[in-house]
Amino acid sequence: MEPILNDIRQREDLVLLVNTFYGRVRRDESLGPIFNSIIGDQWERHLNIMYGFWDSVLFGAEGYRGQAVGKHVQIDKKFRLESEHYERWISLWRIAVQELFEGPNATLIQERAQAMLQLIQFKVEYARSGKTLY
Repeated sequence: MEPILNDIRQREDLVLLVNTFYGRVRRDESLGPIFNSIIGDQWERHLNIMYGFWDSVLFGAEGYRGQAVGKHVQIDKKFRLESEHYERWISLWRIAVQELFEGPNATLIQERAQAMLQLIQFKVEYARSGKTLY
């Protein structure tokens, strides 16, 4: 019997999603070395930032003050981000969402993750030419 999946309804659901996703990212042979090198022993801090980020993206919560695009531009200077990194990231995100949740917010968070990925990818590529858009 298939488990009954609920939609993403509150911050606690986002915490579960983010923890599940980043648990996989940390072990991933492609993304793990990048994330683990950049984040080091600051995973708790990073996860808290991500809870706030996704809470703002999905529920409009106040409090996230990060610079997601600028941070990725800086990461690209240390670890060149290629299309396969972005594809792996979105694949792991979709798997985590689909395993845990079902409903309009689960669909919306996948769409917003895809849009964010495309924005970051575009701006990272643009920054490589010495220009900035953020």
